[in-house]
Amino acid sequence: MADQFDEFVQEVENDIRQEKLRDLWDKYGKIASSVIGGVLTIGVGITLWQNHQTDVSLKLSDTLIAVEEHLAQGKSQEAFVLLDQIVSKGNKVYSPIAEFEKAALLCSSPEDIKRQEGLSLYEALKNNKQLSPLYRQYAHIVLISHKLELPSADVVSLITEIEPLCAPTSHWKHLALELKALLLEKAGNTVQAREIFSELVRDDKAPQGISMRAQLMSQVLQTQAS
Repeated sequence: MADQFDEFVQEVENDIRQEKLRDLWDKYGKIASSVIGGVLTIGVGITLWQNHQTDVSLKLSDTLIAVEEHLAQGKSQEAFVLLDQIVSKGNKVYSPIAEFEKAALLCSSPEDIKRQEGLSLYEALKNNKQLSPLYRQYAHIVLISHKLELPSADVVSLITEIEPLCAPTSHWKHLALELKALLLEKAGNTVQAREIFSELVRDDKAPQGISMRAQLMSQVLQTQAS
């Protein structure tokens, strides 16, 4: 891990020397988007384990595993069919997980209409008051991250939108702060973006991955300013 991180830092330094900071930022944005897309893995794993312990819907659990197998084999259509089956059951644990998976797949599509459908699904998850705030806040953060990638993105409005998710009581405070820093840089406010990245580095409660990325980007933005 340390060797890989050192190599990444070296690549960053090379990009800076070659005045390709924008390319670097685009590259970092993709990394951050990937992290956001996968950040629920541990939470979902815990939820599935708890569901198993209480013997709730083992059949849906097996179906969700089958979805992952289809995706690993590149069989996205088969995966969609199974995801729709899980959603239709209305299970309070597995159905929202299936909806998150479906939204992520739709947003990764090269077709505009499917990506819009994915955004609409995240919007619905965000507004679903029957879901735990944990899921609703996560859906909101992912939705904002995808909106940022749109050509018509209103970055100033997205900064306002992300603000409540950065509150100390937010389930995803550190992830939201990282995304806020990305938005601020996109808006040209590199000073405040750097301050947030530095804050994340100092926060011993921040997840290690977020802390490492924040340290890297803080250094990058400092180099840009000097």
